[in-house]
Amino acid sequence: MSEVIRRMLELAESGIINVIIVKDFSRFGRNSIDAGHYIE
Repeated sequence: MSEVIRRMLELAESGIINVIIVKDFSRFGRNSIDAGHYIE
């Protein structure tokens, strides 16, 4: 996972950001299991 994605997820988990908007889910994560976890 890239450093930018990792940092974005840390900010979301800490409540600093509330929404992550992506073009489509395939862009969000190449590993469908990991992407599914964050989509939930």
